[in-house]
Amino acid sequence: MTDSPFEVPGVVLLQGVDAAVEADRIRAGEPWHDGSVAGLQFYGYGERGLNGEPIRPRLGQRLALVRAPDNAFDGYAVEVWLGNGVMLGHLPADVAGWVAGPLDAGRPLRAYCSHPGDWTPWSLRALLVGEALVEPNEPPPDEPCRLPAVVVAADDDIPF
Repeated sequence: MTDSPFEVPGVVLLQGVDAAVEADRIRAGEPWHDGSVAGLQFYGYGERGLNGEPIRPRLGQRLALVRAPDNAFDGYAVEVWLGNGVMLGHLPADVAGWVAGPLDAGRPLRAYCSHPGDWTPWSLRALLVGEALVEPNEPPPDEPCRLPAVVVAADDDIPF
């Protein structure tokens, strides 16, 4: 990412994908974050669907976010769903802790698949867009709000 307020994640520039509706909003300063989805190995991601193919979202496909305050492991949990039928995983704890309060207060947050992954844990990435990414007691920023993305090294970059 750069410091340009006009930078947009690549997935919103693709024609014909759900995420394309966010390009102008992001250019206008809507806060966004791109990051991995946690817990893929515990839910429906990669399982065989009704068509026999492994379940995984398409690039740019809209994902559903569901607050799960009764989660036994994390009261700030936010589930990531493909449509209304397959739970894929959760937002990582640090991101969920950041957006849970604003989501509970009614601030909007939309999610899209920014990388469909390779059926391994943490490989699916989601683009989050919306005012829930702004601190609850602060007005929306003049500049886009960005969290650093997690960088995953390619196998060739691992020194062993």
